[in-house]
Amino acid sequence: MTNLKTLVRMKFGSPTPYDPEKPIRMNSRNVSGVTGVSWDAVANRWFARLMVGGKLVLNKAFATFGDAVAARRAAEASYHVAPRKPRH
Repeated sequence: MTNLKTLVRMKFGSPTPYDPEKPIRMNSRNVSGVTGVSWDAVANRWFARLMVGGKLVLNKAFATFGDAVAARRAAEASYHVAPRKPRH
């Protein structure tokens, strides 16, 4: 059995549509400051990741933070994903 909130969303859609221009709150676990770029202490490298349509399309390791950010931005551009602007 589904609840009333789910039924309303199924019939009328989400009350707050996705807006790529709207700033998002930075996750408290994000230490890099860039969505999709993280530090892996075991590998001692920066990782750039991007998921599109539920598939991981970018998952690469880089020696420098700048290279990881550049790869993430390039992947966002090639897959036509608007970069989200975090608000602090």
